[in-house]
Amino acid sequence: MPAALLFGAIFQLGEIFLNTSFVFVDRHLLALGFLTTIIIGFGTRVTLGHSGQPPQADAITLKLFYLTQIVIGARLLYSIVFGFDLPMLWMFDVSLSLWLLLFIFWGWKFGPVLMFGKKEA
Repeated sequence: MPAALLFGAIFQLGEIFLNTSFVFVDRHLLALGFLTTIIIGFGTRVTLGHSGQPPQADAITLKLFYLTQIVIGARLLYSIVFGFDLPMLWMFDVSLSLWLLLFIFWGWKFGPVLMFGKKEA
């Protein structure tokens, strides 16, 4: 959260001095970085805890957290691309696809536990 606020301040100043828009990078970094991490972490802990399993992060869960950081980086890159009017607006599609993949993988891993109370393998 502190990093998102710091980056947000830097980009807000950049918007003022460069007379451009970084498409709400501060809000997106805060939402993706802080809230998505909380959703993935808390959702994992609650899902495992309510199914009677110890709330531990295995290798796949750690990879989901690393993927969260990649999603944040992709969204940051898109904001930079947009702000400097670079011909790489497909970065939006990349960041969105990664975000969707993150939740698809999370659902694949923890969906059966969440919906049916199945024990993890």
